[in-house]
Formats: sequence, structure tokens, C-alpha cells
Amino acid sequence: MNPIGKFLLGIRHYLSGLKRLLIYPSLLLLAIVPILLTLAVVLFFAGGGAWLIGSWMGNSFALPRESLIMMQALTFLIIIFITLWIYLPLTRIFLAPISEKISVKTFKLHGEMQPSDREINFAHAMWEGVKLVTLQLIVLGGVLILSAVFPPIAPPLWVLITIMFVGMDFLDVPLSLRGLNTGEKLTFYWNNRAMFLGFSFAGWLMLHVPVLQLLALPVGIIGGTMLVMQKISD
Repeated sequence: MNPIGKFLLGIRHYLSGLKRLLIYPSLLLLAIVPILLTLAVVLFFAGGGAWLIGSWMGNSFALPRESLIMMQALTFLIIIFITLWIYLPLTRIFLAPISEKISVKTFKLHGEMQPSDREINFAHAMWEGVKLVTLQLIVLGGVLILSAVFPPIAPPLWVLITIMFVGMDFLDVPLSLRGLNTGEKLTFYWNNRAMFLGFSFAGWLMLHVPVLQLLALPVGIIGGTMLVMQKISD
């Protein structure tokens, strides 16, 4: 298969997570927790931030009501964008046990049993998340340096890195369950780079679609598990 075909196959793998989320009630039940937590966190920070900005500007500048409403709406949208941007790295740590349960359930539904200790070892799941986020922070540091030295490459580089991080956040869960270490995971991404980029691009797009973005995490975990099952069994 040529790189374009592999890229499209990666998109199909991501979307297969949405299909399975809808047809398997057990997966949907597990996904409700991260969906509700995502909604609660985003609304809390966005609503609270908009209210604080409105109160501060209203007391400090005595702006007209229409201007305050516009500022609050703008603040609400900006905070939603920022919250969703940092959401995946944080959930890879704090929702790691739930993410692993979704992945384990997907493995089992397709006849791929996992060791039982992987299902209940919350500390191990969170540690894998910490390692991933640490790696991403190191990469971001390098990107910041490159952006300062060569400013014209900054916009496309940041978009590419963001897309790749989305895929890593989802695929890291099933790869961790398979027992791969950090180096082996990076090798997996490189060996399947066209498919990995297609998968990551689909997840990145879903994160920018209102309402559907709430499904991005469970869909990505399920789709990533399907991708890992296919590639490791090849």
C-alpha cells in the first residue's frame, strides 16, 4: 500500500473507534466517564474564566453591557480552546486507568485477552502517562528553540507536532498494554508513520468539532486499539 493509502487507512482506524463505540454498549458505558469529565472541566474553566473577566472589567473600566458580553464570550471561547489543547496530555495521566479499561475491553471484544493485572494496576497506568507527557514536554522544548532560531517554520511545525501528539496520546494506551517501552513505541510510530499520521490527523480534526470533541478520547482509544491489534498481528 502506498503512503496515501496508509494515511487513509489510519483515518479509517480512528473512525472505526466511533463505530464500535456506538455498537458496543459496554464500551459506551465505560466512555461515559471521560465524556462527562471532559464536559465538566471545560465548562467549569470556560464559564468561571468568563465570569471573572466580566467582573474584573466591569468593576475596573465600567464598560457598556454589550462590550462586557462580547469580552466574556471571547474569553469563554479562548479558554475552551486552551483547555482542549492541554486536555489530552492531562487525561493521559489522570484518566489513564479508565483509558486502559476501554482499551482492554476493546481487546477482549475482539478476542485479544490481556493480563488481568494490567486492568487493575492504576499506578502503572498513570506512570505510563507521566512518561509520555514528559517526552512531549522535551519535544516541545526543542520545537520552541527551533521556532526561535527559524521563525518561518514555527506555524507548520506547531501544527504537525500537535497532530502527532494527539495520535501518541491515544495509541500510547494500547501499546502500553502490549508491554512496549518508550523506545519501542517510537519505533512503532516510525515504522507505521503514514498510518500514524492519518490516525492522528483524524483525531486532531475531531477535537475541533463541537460536541463530537467530547467523544475524541474514547473514540481514539478504541480506534488506536484496533490499529495496534492489526499491526502487531501482521
